[in-house]
Amino acid sequence: MRVRDWSGIDHYAELGVSPTATREEITVAYRAQARVLHPDAGSVDPDDEARFVRITAAYRILTGPQREAYDRARRQGRTAAAGSAPAVPARPAPWRLSRRGARAALIGGIALVIAGIAVAVGLVALHAHDARLRSEGVAATAVVVSDGGTPALEFVDQRGDLVVAALPDARSGRYRVRDEVAIRYDRADPTRVVTVASTTARDVTLWIVVVKFVVVGFVLTVVGARRLRRAD
Repeated sequence: MRVRDWSGIDHYAELGVSPTATREEITVAYRAQARVLHPDAGSVDPDDEARFVRITAAYRILTGPQREAYDRARRQGRTAAAGSAPAVPARPAPWRLSRRGARAALIGGIALVIAGIAVAVGLVALHAHDARLRSEGVAATAVVVSDGGTPALEFVDQRGDLVVAALPDARSGRYRVRDEVAIRYDRADPTRVVTVASTTARDVTLWIVVVKFVVVGFVLTVVGARRLRRAD
């Protein structure tokens, strides 16, 4: 490409970076687009190959010794254009998702939605389990102990047996070793326990996870499906 032609091409816009971008920022922008537009990515869009050629040329100029000369020609071209017509801000090139990327987004989105539904079902089952134990379980007072470095509950059941059970919501940091905790346990299986204290914090956290999975999965599914539909 001749130097005098540089003023009419905005390599910064091709890569979607600012004219003041550093070499590292330019490299990151190029690699992100190249992963999608490279011929080996499996795209069937004929425009992707031409766009890959353009961003590669832009990357070589903006990260090589020619950048200073390009910037000078670009400034001169803008100065000349300002005397004849209003300058129009350059728009970053639109991001286009390849067919392979669209398929990955669709599959990943569906997987996230399914995972969100599975977590929601598990959370509902957990609520039902806790509610049943609180209403039908045997009341007891347990002591928090360390079981191999993991907080656990130790108590004596109705038969006089010493029971060590997992501590529900152990990761909340609410309990410390030697704390006394009011619990209810299952008569048939004393290791199944529930604390009398509220588990609202745990439940809110789990429901937030559910919402994130479903929302992100839905967005990815819609984006992937629309891109595949346009490709067809």
